[in-house]
Amino acid sequence: MLGRRRHPDCQTAATEVFHITKQADGTFWVTGTAEGTATFTPTDPSGASASGHFQNWFGESLNDQNNVKHSTGNFNLWGSDGSHIVVHTASHLSTNASGDVTVKFNNFTAHCG
Repeated sequence: MLGRRRHPDCQTAATEVFHITKQADGTFWVTGTAEGTATFTPTDPSGASASGHFQNWFGESLNDQNNVKHSTGNFNLWGSDGSHIVVHTASHLSTNASGDVTVKFNNFTAHCG
């Protein structure tokens, strides 16, 4: 029998804003933002928990020439053991009218101290 893997529990409490604009020609923009508190609880009770502030944003725009999708995220957390954890994410995807990818990246950085 295979063992079951347990993952840390992550809880968030957020304020969110979502906005959509669509024009008659089909052009549209959509954005969303969430920010609030985050808490991570380890599966091992002897491990450190962490809590603090987070922010996430995404956006997409589309017209007959291109499509662009992007997002960012930030976590600034303090551990119960006194550690400080900072995580930043950024992603971007652009396609042209033919659907060819012209730009694509996903960045992730984490600093602990």
